[in-house]
Amino acid sequence: MKIIYPPRPKSKIHPNDLPYYESTNNWCVQRKFNGHRNLIHISPERIVTFASRHGQLHKKFILTNALRDELLSVLNLEKGLEYWLDSELMAKQVNATNEVILFDVLQVGRYFFGSPKQMERLELLKEICGNPKILEPGKIALQMSPKIWMAETWTNDFVTRFQESLPNPKLEGLVLRKKNSFLDNFGQKEYETGNIIRCRKPFAEDKGYNF
Repeated sequence: MKIIYPPRPKSKIHPNDLPYYESTNNWCVQRKFNGHRNLIHISPERIVTFASRHGQLHKKFILTNALRDELLSVLNLEKGLEYWLDSELMAKQVNATNEVILFDVLQVGRYFFGSPKQMERLELLKEICGNPKILEPGKIALQMSPKIWMAETWTNDFVTRFQESLPNPKLEGLVLRKKNSFLDNFGQKEYETGNIIRCRKPFAEDKGYNF
């Protein structure tokens, strides 16, 4: 199987910079989850593979038949097409329950190099996920099934969203995504992009911000 590598943020900002980025109206934000970057490949035959951001199988996680079946049961997938979905595997925490949180689409039948733009891809992700809308109390993403969730996206209130992440160990802060950007690499090798920016919260063991 040929791996498509996901875009990774080249830049980082301090939380004090969030109001400026919001004021430009060029960015949207999602929560930054404290898990493992997880690429999901779904073949036209509906064979599902989980891979790390480095294009390898996860070293300490094995995809179960139950999780695979749950994923396929909740996603709206067009027959005969190949999919690459970008997500977070929540397997890092002690006693992790291995939720999968989807946050972007890299391919539906073809790799999306140059088109569609970021907001269009996020709308497509909503369609694939059945457009979940209600965030249940205590949840960090929109839940489609016990293990399969979708990240929320906001275009305002960046500071509020960042502050919400502070007490939750499952969150690392925010990820800013340039709304009118597109995948600027063919994904054939690991790469970084300026169209995604990290804004990480402080950690207790650090004197300052750990980016």
